[in-house]
Amino acid sequence: MNEEAPFLLSFGEALKAARKRKRLTQKQLAHLIGVHYNTISAWELGSYLPETRGLVLELARHLALDSQETRQLLEASLTALVPHWSVPWLRNPFFTGRQELLETLKMLLGGPASNGLGRVYALQGMGGVGKTQVALEYAYRHALDYSALFWVNAESNEHLTASFLRIAEVLRLAEREEAEQPRVVAVVRGWLDSHDDWLLIWDNLEDLDLLAHWLPATRRGTVLLTTRLQALGTLAQGIEVVPMEQEEGVELLIRRAKVLGRLVSGSLAGQLVVQQPEEYKAAVELTRALGGLPLALDQAGAYIEETGCQLRDYLERYRQQGIRLLGRRGISGSSHPQSVAATLLLTYERARLQQPVIVDLLRICAFLAAEAIPEEFFRAGAAHLGQAIQALLEETGRLDEVFGVLRSFSLVQRQPQERTISLHQLVQEIVRAEMEESERTFWQRQIVKALNAAFPQVSYVVVSHVEVWAQCERLLPHVLVSLNALPEKGVEPAAIELTQKVADYFRERGQYEQAAFRYDQALSLGERILGNNHPALIPILSGLGRLAAIQGKFEEAESLLQRALNSEKQLSGAERNVLALPLSGLAAIYTAQGKYEQAIDLYQQALSAMERMLGARHPEIATVLSNMSYALLGQGKDKEAEPLLLRALHMLEHALGPENPEVGFPLSNLGNLYTRMGKYEQAEGMLVRALHVREQALGSQHVLVAATKNDLADIYKHQGKYEQAEVLLQEALPIMGQALGTEHPAVAQAIHTLGDLYAAQERYEQAEPLLKSAIQHLQQTLGDGHELVAASLNALATIYRKQEKYAEAEQLYREALSIREQRFGKQHPETACTLYGLALLKQSQGEVTQAYTLAKRVRAIRLLALGEANPLTCEACALYEQLEQTGGFPGISGSREPPGAVSL
Repeated sequence: MNEEAPFLLSFGEALKAARKRKRLTQKQLAHLIGVHYNTISAWELGSYLPETRGLVLELARHLALDSQETRQLLEASLTALVPHWSVPWLRNPFFTGRQELLETLKMLLGGPASNGLGRVYALQGMGGVGKTQVALEYAYRHALDYSALFWVNAESNEHLTASFLRIAEVLRLAEREEAEQPRVVAVVRGWLDSHDDWLLIWDNLEDLDLLAHWLPATRRGTVLLTTRLQALGTLAQGIEVVPMEQEEGVELLIRRAKVLGRLVSGSLAGQLVVQQPEEYKAAVELTRALGGLPLALDQAGAYIEETGCQLRDYLERYRQQGIRLLGRRGISGSSHPQSVAATLLLTYERARLQQPVIVDLLRICAFLAAEAIPEEFFRAGAAHLGQAIQALLEETGRLDEVFGVLRSFSLVQRQPQERTISLHQLVQEIVRAEMEESERTFWQRQIVKALNAAFPQVSYVVVSHVEVWAQCERLLPHVLVSLNALPEKGVEPAAIELTQKVADYFRERGQYEQAAFRYDQALSLGERILGNNHPALIPILSGLGRLAAIQGKFEEAESLLQRALNSEKQLSGAERNVLALPLSGLAAIYTAQGKYEQAIDLYQQALSAMERMLGARHPEIATVLSNMSYALLGQGKDKEAEPLLLRALHMLEHALGPENPEVGFPLSNLGNLYTRMGKYEQAEGMLVRALHVREQALGSQHVLVAATKNDLADIYKHQGKYEQAEVLLQEALPIMGQALGTEHPAVAQAIHTLGDLYAAQERYEQAEPLLKSAIQHLQQTLGDGHELVAASLNALATIYRKQEKYAEAEQLYREALSIREQRFGKQHPETACTLYGLALLKQSQGEVTQAYTLAKRVRAIRLLALGEANPLTCEACALYEQLEQTGGFPGISGSREPPGAVSL
């Protein structure tokens, strides 16, 4: 007889169970309480019930029941729970959960009201959410806390009159038989005025004026309302009743469907997941599909009980013909005889009688995500949402009025702080079902146009403001719902642009799988609607190419961008400016591949197009300048790259602000440039700032944040801050691996940096496998002749040189030198790095003459390219001077490295 038992026992069942537990026969129990033994039999059979509360209490005493069991036996007897009891509904044997809500009611309603004002609380929520059932359960659980408990149907004056007449009968008032009903009602109100500790439950209140008119002037008891109204003024304090969470909903569904039988106790969901896991999965999916609405779950459970089908069967039928099932109430003895479809549709009809524009408003909401619909969407997309919506928005305060009506019927919830509205998914289904097919298609098309107007354009080159991203995030769930439901025919061209904008957003946020899916969707739609060579495909192809390049798929990226450029013939003079997108994208690929001359030529073409299209000071131009400087750095043209980067940084700071994440690009490139120039403090400052703005805007898990940490770690390695460098690399590698894939060149480059760091610490056993792994992956993705391959070969050669594995070291140095001379030429600083390593190798082998020749060459290159003050130039000069002092004679210089030498 536990209060939490899933199925409540009848009085007869409870009595029989307690008697047997006490090991008494019916005759023995009858003797103890002084009744005929046939009486006990009749009670247990349910033929009739004890006439008085005293008899029930006497039974409890002789059966040694505790206080809780006694209370439950009293409730089960349904006789004289309180001196005055008028509740027309039996207790719901399937009531489930809501424990926190019931505890709240107990705290607020419990105890006497001594101030003469009483307590008035309201259970608020949409139709079918279970307000009446919660009130009913509270009445049965806590009836003994009151001297009188009355249930009133508050839908109309007529229902109220009938309820008050029934109360007069229960109170056995002398005036109950009078012909004038108002007189009888007045007497009942008078009784409430003069008595304490009563609970009056007003069920389904639709009109607050009725409450004000019918309540007694002095309320010495407690009033509990159930209502869809959200605004209650000063008449009552609201308690929100929301749909069930998944766990409670699943439990109710299983219990109502009697999947495990009637008398099973404990957690049904826990037992079902063990005994019938597929049925449990179906229960979870069905609860989610019905949005946790108790009436819908009860309705589904009743259908399953009546038809004997499985949960899986019902789920499949619901997916195919949901509205028909929602309209079928089935056999019901509950206090809510209407189906969920009828309940919600009736509410919808009542609301639109008050405000006809509600029809269009709910139809729009029916094709969006159910939660958190931004209010600004209606304004941003108003031109596509019909004249009624436009007129509504033009008149100040009218939208608030309409939302007020919708809230009064609990059809929507408004979140004022977030400036959003939400509605239940079953309301959406009812509204969609009420439309003709042509109307549904019309609204789907218009909503796509409205979303496209509202969704910001995330620039191809410039990472957008954080505010723009925030707006994208507010609209994104609704955009995805709309795009996932596009019809097969009649798709608007706006859907192509909207899909591309969403893909751009995903790409810039580092969500590459989602970006690829949406780009593919946009391209498929564009080719189907516009043809394979339409200029509108250029931004999509450019975006796909950019994404492929980020992922290290350079051949695929180049093919896509070349296809975009081939649309040149389809464009007029002014339209040709759109080619800036694929031009700059292709230039970035050539830069990554080390094709610097081709890259710079394409960047210059892109700059010309952008300046014509956007003006000379647009921030997108600054980003192209920053990217072009990277190609110049690849050519060793540091002096040409630095002013471009400083100009780009100034332009972006002025246009976007110093905290915009786009500023991170020139900052990062300047950091790398100053690292190469040996200006480590300046480099560190630039990269620390880049890391800050990127973390603030993009979050700590973004791939650009990880890339910045990798660059900063490289500086710390040069400064001897090994622990700081290692921490940054350990943070960066997992992020890059997850975002880009473990085979990506950027991931291999980060592995190289970690290996080089370990080498600087003489942790060769850890460094060697990392560098070998980096070489292997870079060769596979970029080819044997790429500069990044040369860098890793050079680092591994240095380890072998220090381990005195001279043959292996020289082979790797020669391979790296060949790549760098071919890529950069014989006078480039990167070429000098490998020459310097070879010079140290020859010195270690005692081949001083060759070492001197190499050191002289390194010194000359660095003096010319880097300047006399550069640390790399200084170390080359130190080696040259040391070798010059030996006079070129072998054997004088030992295997020790010269002072100031560093590992490269």
